[in-house]
Amino acid sequence: MRYLLIILLQVLYLSLSAQHQQFLVSGKVFDSKTGKPLTEVQVIYSNNKEITTDSTGYFEFPSNLGKIEITFILFGYQTLNKSVIVLSNIRNKLSVGLKPFINQLNEVVISADKTGQRVSELSVSMSVIKPYEITKNHIVNAEEIIKQTQGIEIIDGQASIRGGSGFSYGAGSRVMVLIDGLPVISADAGNIRWQFLPIENLAQIEIIKGASSVLYGSSAINGIINFITAEADTIPQIKFSLTSGIYDKPKRKELVWWNTPRSYSDASFSFSQKIKNTEISLGSNLLYNNGYRKLNDEKLARLNFNIKQHSNKIKGLSYGLGFLGGYNNKTDFILWENSDAGALIQNKATATELNVVFVTLDPYISLKNNNISKQEIRV
Repeated sequence: MRYLLIILLQVLYLSLSAQHQQFLVSGKVFDSKTGKPLTEVQVIYSNNKEITTDSTGYFEFPSNLGKIEITFILFGYQTLNKSVIVLSNIRNKLSVGLKPFINQLNEVVISADKTGQRVSELSVSMSVIKPYEITKNHIVNAEEIIKQTQGIEIIDGQASIRGGSGFSYGAGSRVMVLIDGLPVISADAGNIRWQFLPIENLAQIEIIKGASSVLYGSSAINGIINFITAEADTIPQIKFSLTSGIYDKPKRKELVWWNTPRSYSDASFSFSQKIKNTEISLGSNLLYNNGYRKLNDEKLARLNFNIKQHSNKIKGLSYGLGFLGGYNNKTDFILWENSDAGALIQNKATATELNVVFVTLDPYISLKNNNISKQEIRV
C-alpha cells in the first residue's frame, strides 16, 4: 500500500510539473505568393500576449502544453488565425504563409500621410502604378508611364495634374517628384528630369492628384509623384531587358535625308538581394537613340543603388545610403531648316548640344515601432 501511494504521488508530481513547464513555439512567417519573409508581423497568443517577427520573419515564444490559438496580423495582408497543439516530445515549429489583399481598394500606400494606409481609407484622390504595368507596356522612361495615368498631362516635359500649373519659371515645378519620400527635383531650375528617374526595383508609384503642400512643401501644390523602392528579398532577384528598333521612312520621299537606317537601343538591368541583415539593390539603364531628325541624337546612362542595414541590437532600427546618378547627351533645336524637304532637319544655327550630369545621395536612418509609428531622417 505504501509503494502504491508513493507511485501515485510521483505521477501527480510529474503531471503538475508538466503543466507548469513551458515549451518553445517558434516559426517563420512569409508571403504565400512570393515566399518572401515578412517582418514586423504581430503574433498574438495566450491571453493577448504579443510579439513581432524579426527581419527574417522568425518568431518564438514560450507556451504551456495543449491547444493554443495564434493570430498573425500584418498591414496589407489577410489576418490569419491558427490553432496549434503544443506537445512536449517534438519541436513545435510552424511555417506560416500570409495572403496579400487582392482587392485594389486594400492596396497599401504611404504617400497620403507618410504612414501606411489602405486606398479605401484615403480622403484624397490617388493612383497607384504597379511594376507589372511598366513591364507589360515595355516602358523604358518614367515619363511614358506617368502620362498614361488618368488626369495627368506632360506638357513641355513637366507634369500637370487635372489642369493645374505644372511648372512656373522662377518657382519651379508645382508637382513634387520623390523617391522614397525624398524630393528629386533638379537644383538649377526646379523642374523634373524624367530621364533620370529609376523604374528598376520599384514596389509601386503613388500619385496624389491634389494639393499636398502641408506634407511636402510648396512644390506639391498640384500633387505629388512618389517612386517607392521595393524591399530586397533573401531570394536574389535579377532582371534584364533589351529593346531595339529601326525608324521607318516617312511617306513623303523628299523628307528622307538619311542613307543608313536610323535606330534606337535600350538596355536595363536590376539586381536585389537580402543577405542576413543587409539589403542590396542595384539598377542601371543605357539608351542610344539615333533619332529620325537630323542632329537629334541622344545618349543616356543611369545608375541607382541602395544599401540598407537592419540593426541587430536595436529592434526596428535601420540605416543606409541611396544613390542616383545619370548622364545625358543630346542635341536640341528651335527651328527646322525649312518647311519642305528640311522638315526633319534641324537648322544648324539653332541646334544646341546639351550635356547633363545628375547626382543625388540619400543617407538615412529609420526607427519603426511595431508598425505603430515611424521616425525617419533623410538628407
